[in-house]
Amino acid sequence: RYDGYNFKVFANDPFNLFSLAENTVTCLFEDSRGLLWVGLETKGLDVYDPATSQFRHFSLDFENSDLTNKAVVGIAETPDRDIWLVQSGGRLLRLPIAACWKNGLAAADVGAVCPPEAVPLPVTS
Repeated sequence: RYDGYNFKVFANDPFNLFSLAENTVTCLFEDSRGLLWVGLETKGLDVYDPATSQFRHFSLDFENSDLTNKAVVGIAETPDRDIWLVQSGGRLLRLPIAACWKNGLAAADVGAVCPPEAVPLPVTS
């Protein structure tokens, strides 16, 4: 982060629950609320809240998932303020943010409060 004077470098700190989950970042996206979404190579998705200077985590691990490469490679926001993700293994995910964050970011594991939904893609032949 650059504040006009200095750079702030974010890194994983295994002793800080609110640090970046891992150091391999695959994509970044700033949403309409000013939150910074950070796609990660193996640990899912983090969201940085500049008001608290803390990261919150979404693990994005699903049971019975056959994806071997789960890196988040794309992040976008829809007009209803939901966040959509694409993983490198081909999975499309929707985070229904507007409904579950009425009172702001509360939990360290926001994935437990606001679980992602896997969206099946149509198969064309």
